[in-house]
Amino acid sequence: MTIGNIPKEIRRKPSRQAHVLLAYLPTTCLEHVTNKASCRRMLANLYHACVGHVLAPLAAAGINGVNMQSGNGAMHRCHPLFVCFVGDYPEQVLATGVKTMQCPNCDVPSDELGLAAGAANYQPRNLDAVLDALSALDEGGLAFVRACTVAGIKPIIHPYWEGLPFVNIFESITPDVLHQLYQGLVKHLLAWLSEACGSAELTNHKNEFAQMTTWLERREKILRHKKYVQWRLAGTTHHPHHHPQPPEMTFCRTQTMTKHPSVKAVTMDKIVNEYGATYFRKSLTRCIAKASLPINTTITPRQLEDRASDVYLPFQTLPVFHKVKWVSVDVHGQGDPQVTLDSVHARPGHSRPFTSDSVSS
Repeated sequence: MTIGNIPKEIRRKPSRQAHVLLAYLPTTCLEHVTNKASCRRMLANLYHACVGHVLAPLAAAGINGVNMQSGNGAMHRCHPLFVCFVGDYPEQVLATGVKTMQCPNCDVPSDELGLAAGAANYQPRNLDAVLDALSALDEGGLAFVRACTVAGIKPIIHPYWEGLPFVNIFESITPDVLHQLYQGLVKHLLAWLSEACGSAELTNHKNEFAQMTTWLERREKILRHKKYVQWRLAGTTHHPHHHPQPPEMTFCRTQTMTKHPSVKAVTMDKIVNEYGATYFRKSLTRCIAKASLPINTTITPRQLEDRASDVYLPFQTLPVFHKVKWVSVDVHGQGDPQVTLDSVHARPGHSRPFTSDSVSS
C-alpha cells in the first residue's frame, strides 16, 4: 500500500520504501476440489474475503475520518479512500470480477480488445448495475448467478470493494505498463516490421548483443558531440561542468567524545610525568587567557604570556579522555550513517620517555 501525496519519482523506486506491506494472502490451490469451475470460484471468493478483511477499516475511516499528523507536526482530519489498484491483467480480472478476455474498465467486446476504438463509443462499466447484481445474493443462489451474468461479472460473494465508500473499482484500475504498453508495443512493432521487411529479415539469427552494444556506443558518441557543438555555438569560455582544479577531497567531520572520561581525576603532576605533556600547565593557562578575550581581538604572543601568568587554576586534578573520534557529517540530508574518519588514542607512558608514537591516529 502507498499514499497518493508521495511524488512518483520516489514511489517508483523500491529503495525509497514508499510502499508498506499490509498482509500475506493465501496461495492455496485447493487441490482437494476436483471440479475446476468450482475451484476457480472458491479461489476468487477466498481472495476477496481476505482482502476485504484487510481493507475493512477503510469503510468507517473514509466516512468519519481519522486524525493524522503531518511531517510538520500539525494534526489534520483525513479521510483515507481506496483510490487505485495496480496489477497485471490476471490480477485486474480477479479484482474486478470480470471474465478473462474482457476489459476491466469498459464494455468493449472481447474480439476488439487492443484495437483502435475509431468511431465506437465504449462506455465504462456500470457500477450501480453491478452493485444491484451483488445485492441479489439475498434472493437465492440461482437469482444471484443470473443477475451477475447480466451485469457482466462473475458471481463473487461480497467483493472487497463492495462496501468501501466512493470506490468505483472499474475506474480504479491502472494500466499494466509492462505487459500492456512495453510488451504490447513490441508485439505490434514486430508485426509491423514483419509485414514491412519480411519475417526472414527479422529472424536472421545474428548476435543481437553485439549489435545493441555498437548502437549504444554510437548513440553516446553522437550525444557527446552534440553537447560539444552546443557549447561552442553558445560562445562560452568556461564549460559549466569543467573544473579547472580537482574538487575538494576533504570530508565534513565533527568531533565526538565519550560521555564519561576515561579517568575522572588525574593530577597535574601525573599529566606532566606519566602522560608526557610537559608544558600542559602553561598551555592550559594560555588557552584560558585567549578564550577570555573578546571576539576578534588581536594580541601579541608577549601580551598573551603576560595574561596567562595572571591566570589562577583553582583545581589540582582534571578528567582525562583517552580517545577522540571524528565522524562524518550528513551534509546532504540523505540519512547516511555516521562513519569514523579519524581517531586519536592516548595512554600514559610506561617507564620510558614520551615520544610521538604514544599518540596514534
